[in-house]
Amino acid sequence: MTWTRRLPALVVGWYLSSGMADSIQVRVVKDTAFVFGTCFVMFVVGFAWASVVLQDFTLCWPSRALVKAGAANVLGLLLMFFSVRSGDVSQTYAVKTSEPLYTTLLAMWMGERVQKRQMGAIAVICAGSMLLAAREGALLPDVASHPLPILLACVSNCALSMRTVLAKGQLVPRNAAAKANVPVAVFREMALASWAILLPCHFAELVWALAYDAPRLRLYLTWLPAMVIGASFYFVYNALGFTILEALSSSTFAVAKEFRCVFVYVWMLVWFRQPFSFNAGVGMSIVIGGSILYGRTLPKSAAPVYRLPRYV
Repeated sequence: MTWTRRLPALVVGWYLSSGMADSIQVRVVKDTAFVFGTCFVMFVVGFAWASVVLQDFTLCWPSRALVKAGAANVLGLLLMFFSVRSGDVSQTYAVKTSEPLYTTLLAMWMGERVQKRQMGAIAVICAGSMLLAAREGALLPDVASHPLPILLACVSNCALSMRTVLAKGQLVPRNAAAKANVPVAVFREMALASWAILLPCHFAELVWALAYDAPRLRLYLTWLPAMVIGASFYFVYNALGFTILEALSSSTFAVAKEFRCVFVYVWMLVWFRQPFSFNAGVGMSIVIGGSILYGRTLPKSAAPVYRLPRYV
């Protein structure tokens, strides 16, 4: 199957696995408040699945760039979960739709070339995402009333954008070396760094719960099978996402991720039975329109390849 024919199937699987993973993990975080534990299970299960796929069960410490990517991934997910805990699920995921701007600016700073027309399309996308996060009848998010969840979601966007750009910098040279299962191998190393970073935090969380909040610990253990299922979807999401990222530039991948953010936003509204406002409908229309505009600026080749000259 050619790259052009594979891409739609990969993207559909990417979106569906993302919706399943996010809905399960956010429900666990809201019900148990085990933020570190939820992230820890995600990375341990993801590392295990990647090891099975690669038939590699060694524990070699990853490269410096992937340790940085793992730390950024941990920070981004923790801040997203804390944002969900401190505010509204729909508001957090609405703010997260502005992530392409963060990714594009970071990729430009690290050497990727982005056309002016592409930046204009991304600006339209971010305008739509701000309207998506605003309350009914307003044009901008209500930062004064809900500063903490919005701030946490914005910093989460920065961290996850750093993770995307650093991961892209590893996919390019490894792909040139023609190694097998490059996306899964990159995720495996990043997951190893991530759960190693989270291990002491999760251990402290368990000790505190055992000493002071045993009922919450029992609830967390009850959720553990569902968390493993959600973490398995998270592995599929990352394996497919890195496969797509391998073929696209960071900014183009971010715009593809924009549709994923809109899809997950609607999924969360349905899953948590939250109302769908007029603002959300208009904001989503603008986001989709900006994404289409961005698509019209891309080269017409079947499998665009981008050079990234200055990655760390």
